[in-house]
Amino acid sequence: MGYPNIILQMLSYTDTIVNSAATEAVLCLNCIDKNKFPASTEIPSTRRLMKKDISLSFFRNNRVSAVRKISQFVTEIGPKAFDDIMDKTVNQRSKVMGSHGGVRPIGSSIMMGSPKSAFKPFTRVGPKSGSSRDDRTIFVTFSRGYPISENELRNFFNMNYGECVESIYMQEVSPYAQALFALVVFRSKETMGFTLESMDDEGKVRLKINGKHARARKYFPKMIQ
Repeated sequence: MGYPNIILQMLSYTDTIVNSAATEAVLCLNCIDKNKFPASTEIPSTRRLMKKDISLSFFRNNRVSAVRKISQFVTEIGPKAFDDIMDKTVNQRSKVMGSHGGVRPIGSSIMMGSPKSAFKPFTRVGPKSGSSRDDRTIFVTFSRGYPISENELRNFFNMNYGECVESIYMQEVSPYAQALFALVVFRSKETMGFTLESMDDEGKVRLKINGKHARARKYFPKMIQ
């Protein structure tokens, strides 16, 4: 977000200021995650810590970039940097909360955060479960006359579920023709499950990508001959 060396700054301040800044950090994350900002945008402790003029307005104006960077951190950097802390936290909270806590073990992975979070899923993949690409793939169909590009599709899922897309295969069409479907392969089977949470009776999920409607369902090889 353009404010490096914050740790060095924190070392020179009292616990009171640091704790206040931590509270404001949680406020910032909640605002970015839910895209709902309070009337007052002041975060004085953070401004003092940064030694720069910063408020919640900054995070509102840079929300897309913030979600992308935070998602990248929690999916790629966090698990490596805080591996021991994560294990300890999961063990402690799973004993207290069982399957109802925000941190829960699922198979060989650890999922953190709410399924509705913009930063989801916070996943540390353990030993490979042997799931095939087909087990991690969804079939997405587009409305005729409302083309959706590969980049739009990738950005939609990565923005909503973290850096989760492994690959995308668009329908092959002639130049200037519209692709009417695509296959989206996710990095984990759990992420695919999140995308299909709101399935209707036909096993389909309605999506709205940049104002354009699409539908998604679990992929089966027989769908494309």
